[in-house]
Amino acid sequence: MQKTPFKLSASITDFAPLFANLEYLFKGLSTTGVDGIELVVGLKSRWSATKLNVLSEKYNLPIR
Repeated sequence: MQKTPFKLSASITDFAPLFANLEYLFKGLSTTGVDGIELVVGLKSRWSATKLNVLSEKYNLPIR
């Protein structure tokens, strides 16, 4: 029986205060081995979709 590799995603809200530098977060999480990032968007945490897509591709972290 072939085993499916375990997938692990991290939520930006778990590690970041509001208005944190997104590149710093993506870069740091990319070194941990997570397979993706969860974003929780609210009134105080609006981010540029274009910037998120660029960072997602740059650090090979899909937004789940």
